[in-house]
Amino acid sequence: MKKILLTICAPNKDEAKKWGDYYFALSLGEEFKKYSYDYKISAMDEWSSEGNTYDIHLHLRGLRKYPFKKKAKVNVIWHISHPESISLDEYYDFDLIFVASLKLAKVLQDLVKKPLYPLLQASNPKFFFYQNDKKFRNDLIFIGNTKGFYREVVKFAVDAGFSLKIWGKGWQKYIDTKYLEAEFFPNNQLRLLYSSAKIVLNDHWSDMSENGFISNRIFDVLASGGFIITDYVRGIEEVFGKTVICYYTVLDFKEKVFYYLNCEGERKELSENGRNLILRNHTFAHRVEFIIDKINKET
Repeated sequence: MKKILLTICAPNKDEAKKWGDYYFALSLGEEFKKYSYDYKISAMDEWSSEGNTYDIHLHLRGLRKYPFKKKAKVNVIWHISHPESISLDEYYDFDLIFVASLKLAKVLQDLVKKPLYPLLQASNPKFFFYQNDKKFRNDLIFIGNTKGFYREVVKFAVDAGFSLKIWGKGWQKYIDTKYLEAEFFPNNQLRLLYSSAKIVLNDHWSDMSENGFISNRIFDVLASGGFIITDYVRGIEEVFGKTVICYYTVLDFKEKVFYYLNCEGERKELSENGRNLILRNHTFAHRVEFIIDKINKET
């Protein structure tokens, strides 16, 4: 069996399972197994102790740079978030580069003289499929922590008086506890929330929206047959067409939420179209097939 090392930016193994990056890596690893690869997921506290025995090292570049020498015969970076925190020099530490933004990849292809391809995030249909559960039927839901500030999409919903339920940490500082359901919900069961709510709300860090990095949550909500309203991300219409509804101002947000809360048939049609789009083009099986093809071509 060949071996692949998947490094993620979670601080340690104990915390890793609370991070979306872990489940992202897990889904990748299971797909690599189909190509006869054993995989290991390595959190930050393990990076320095990893040996050089791997055929492939794939660094999922989120919050942190991978600071150590090459760990494998082929070293790959998949830049999935936080574009403001990376320099051009960092890309040169790897043999092959993937960027989860059509916009930024196009810019970088003229600047970085190494094999570089756009590669969007994806979903895992094993975990994310339609499963509507009456226990989780809500008008609006939001899943996420505060990140130290009152996130815009939540503020818009609360100020407008919509019925909203939140799963995440740190919200007591900003909103009434009547909106809060729990601080955590298991990643491999999130489909229950996504499938059952009328509308899932989403937002992005400003550097991600400006640079065209589409939130992984959008892929997972659509895979679950859910309906999502998000802030605008550059290039999102190229990927999802009309299946994802974007808002541009607070008034636009209010109007779109009110409209779609009262248009069940249209919500269901867009949700079904979105799920079909994910299954056709945006699963981890698609991504691993692409990665292996480019490794064979470029290395």
